[in-house]
Amino acid sequence: MSIQRRRSAARAAAMPFAFLVLGLCFAVGPSSVAAALDLGGALDKVGKGVEEAKKAVDGVTQTATTPDVPSGAATYLRQADRQLDKMDEIMADRTPDRFGETRVKKAEACLKAAKEAVATVEKRHGAKMGMDHPELVARRDRIAGCEETLEEFRTAMAATPAESVASDETAPATAAAPAAEESAPEAPAAPAPAAQAPKAAPPTAATGGDIPSGAATLLRQVDQKLDRLDKMMSDESANYDKDYRVEAATSHLKEAREAMDTLEKRHGSKVGMDRPEIAQRRDRIAASERALAAFQGTMAEAMKSEEEAEAARRKAEADAYAAQKAEQEAAETQRIKDNEEAMRKASQIQIGGGKILFSKSPIDPANPSNLTTSFQAGDTIYGLIQSDKPWREVYNAKDKSELGLLIFMEIGDSKTNQYITLKKPEYIDSAELVLDIAPDPGKMTAYKNPDIEFGEGKGNRKIGPIAFTYELSQLPAGKHTVSLYLRNYGEKPAVGEFEIEGSDFSFYADLNQKLAAATDAMATMPPAGMVNRALEDEMRALLANAGWTDIRRLVIVDKDWWIDYVGETGSPVKSRHMDAAVATKGDDGQFYYCICQFHQPMLITGAWGKLELTSTGRKRPIAEENIDK
Repeated sequence: MSIQRRRSAARAAAMPFAFLVLGLCFAVGPSSVAAALDLGGALDKVGKGVEEAKKAVDGVTQTATTPDVPSGAATYLRQADRQLDKMDEIMADRTPDRFGETRVKKAEACLKAAKEAVATVEKRHGAKMGMDHPELVARRDRIAGCEETLEEFRTAMAATPAESVASDETAPATAAAPAAEESAPEAPAAPAPAAQAPKAAPPTAATGGDIPSGAATLLRQVDQKLDRLDKMMSDESANYDKDYRVEAATSHLKEAREAMDTLEKRHGSKVGMDRPEIAQRRDRIAASERALAAFQGTMAEAMKSEEEAEAARRKAEADAYAAQKAEQEAAETQRIKDNEEAMRKASQIQIGGGKILFSKSPIDPANPSNLTTSFQAGDTIYGLIQSDKPWREVYNAKDKSELGLLIFMEIGDSKTNQYITLKKPEYIDSAELVLDIAPDPGKMTAYKNPDIEFGEGKGNRKIGPIAFTYELSQLPAGKHTVSLYLRNYGEKPAVGEFEIEGSDFSFYADLNQKLAAATDAMATMPPAGMVNRALEDEMRALLANAGWTDIRRLVIVDKDWWIDYVGETGSPVKSRHMDAAVATKGDDGQFYYCICQFHQPMLITGAWGKLELTSTGRKRPIAEENIDK
């Protein structure tokens, strides 16, 4: 009986007491004490009748008026009652229709809400009330009953209308068709499973027998689970993974056992466990256990075979990959080896037909004599570079009017190099060049020639005698090999070397100072690369602002602006610059000149910004009479 029907019965039971009270009210007057006492007794009887009627309602009590139930707990208990009442109303009609699934979900939602309300009471008030309080026990019992009723309702809603009609009349109830299994990825077909257990006859409860509807429902559940077990073990499910089929089949058998255990627990004493319908399910479960064991063995063997085949495939792939990798590594090793050999060959310097001669006295290019490759510390050293063909041909200079020859001096780990620039065509067309190494200052030749420019290298020392004597002055006592050569990319057009030995090389430090002084005495201002009076005046103004008080001469040495880029990518443009040689008098009364650098930044508009003095360079001594040369 539903909770709604039970409440209707309670109200019906209380009706006679209510009419009795009304009759008494009309029969006596308010002034009669005896009548009043009789009226009070009647009301007490009505109250007791109503109380008895309410107690007839299963699991329902006067929670709001029970002294030992907190008001908060009473509120949640009433919420549980309302949800269970609503659930009873939903399940009152068992006729299947197209809304059956929705009605099942609504009933499940009500049951869930009732459980949550009772759980809240237990959590918040259980310690105070006691978890075995009659109100809590009553709700738990009612919820348990509703869960069983919900299972029956769910089964009824899953049946077709025709089955439902037959069940209400005399037609035997049939087990519901097993639900379609979800699709799974295809897998290789497994060997045929073991024979399926024979299906049991349907329960006889639907025929009007003495099997309770709850027991019949559980028997149908057993059949449904065993049917799904049979299907999962059949060839129809061969497209599932084997481990999934074993897991699903095992789960179906477990659920069938659980349904059978529930039937024995709830209805065994009433139905009798020797009933044919129950015995048939036990036999079918036992047969299914044997079939499942055989199926598990078959699947295990099939999976083992598949694993062995997969392992063999993976090994073959690994072997093929290892062989391919070894082949690639061998090819890469050979490629690296070939590249290294090619680089080694490319890095080898090709020695040309030229040579460098040495002597302790100046060498006559037309008649080289007194040559030697052995020197003592304190000897003067002169050199002559000879080529087997003109410099223009060696360097592929074609119609150039200037040509730079890169000269190197190496002594052990020390290396000094810079360009010697030939500034006349006849020098470029020559096949020789006088090279002063550690000469007497009065016997220098090439160093004094303004048409042969010696570039500055390490420490702002000019290549040639000044740089060479500095390197010789740094040598420790002992014997040393000095190599000199010209370099043109991967070639050495001319090479030569000599040995020098001594315990003290300070002679060359003194000679270095004398050569520097002699060079300064010969120094002149660099030639003008361009003439621009307006630009020169702007440069002078910037120098004067920087503290230059006596500018004797300013010469722009560059032929055009040099462009400066951000980074080394060639873009974007950062600025441009130009150098100028500026001569002035120092505080000591001696004249000098500096190579000053001026920049113009690139503006965001693309125009050039204001000219700026960015560098003044080192001071270079110059004789006053040479400033205007």
